[in-house]
Amino acid sequence: MDIPLSLLNRKMAMVTKDDFNYVSGMDVNAPTLVGSYDLKDNEDFIE
Repeated sequence: MDIPLSLLNRKMAMVTKDDFNYVSGMDVNAPTLVGSYDLKDNEDFIE
């Protein structure tokens, strides 16, 4: 497959912003999206 990685990365950034209201690199003190987990996190997106 010849999927340009830049398009894949851009799509993942759009999904994380829409679904989790997270933008990578905007706040250096914010926990990373993948590295942070809390048992109280909303799980509505899991089907």
